Amino acid sequence: ATAVVPIYMQIWTEKGAYATQVFLRKALKSYLLLAIPLVFGCIALREDLLNVLASQKFLEGSAVIPWALAGMMLNGALPILAAGMYIHKKTGKLVGILALAIAANIAINLWAIPVWGIRGAAVSKLLCFTILVALAAHSSTRDLDFRIPWKSALHYTAAAALMYAVLSLIEIANPLLSLAVEIIAGAAVYFAIVWFVEPSVREQIHAVLKKIKLR
Repeated sequence: ATAVVPIYMQIWTEKGAYATQVFLRKALKSYLLLAIPLVFGCIALREDLLNVLASQKFLEGSAVIPWALAGMMLNGALPILAAGMYIHKKTGKLVGILALAIAANIAINLWAIPVWGIRGAAVSKLLCFTILVALAAHSSTRDLDFRIPWKSALHYTAAAALMYAVLSLIEIANPLLSLAVEIIAGAAVYFAIVWFVEPSVREQIHAVLKKIKLR
């Protein structure tokens, strides 16, 4: 999502606040469209992924994958949600929020790691990212507010949850073959559901297909 920063900075300079708000909403929708199923999919496939990319020795580490991925997804949305501070160059405020989140992470680690071990560290990082993104987004709305697409986010989450349920039913002994089948099946299930519930996605796909036909 960091790639959108120079784009919305240019839109802000050339077209103003409203055009920037429209762009940020669309950018966040696009990010969530891909990030949410990626998190659910990686959680569902974590054992096969570790078997293929590493070995069975690392399977115990799969317990931290859900927490780590959720944290990464939240952190990835930060450049969009905190756009107001980026545009108005309020880096001091952003650094202050980051320092608070780091302090919270250290404090939670002191309690969570002795109790839960490596999983405690992953949970702590997720909470740290949650604090960071929530505070930055709240502060940023004072400088540049835009409507967060909650309805679309709910649709994507529901579709990803159904995808996860389907993937949990697939059992193939060969990890590589299992991974390939699950990726294809997961993508097909997720995008089929999104196609039906999200008109904007249908419009985007139709636009892309129309461009391909014109070529």
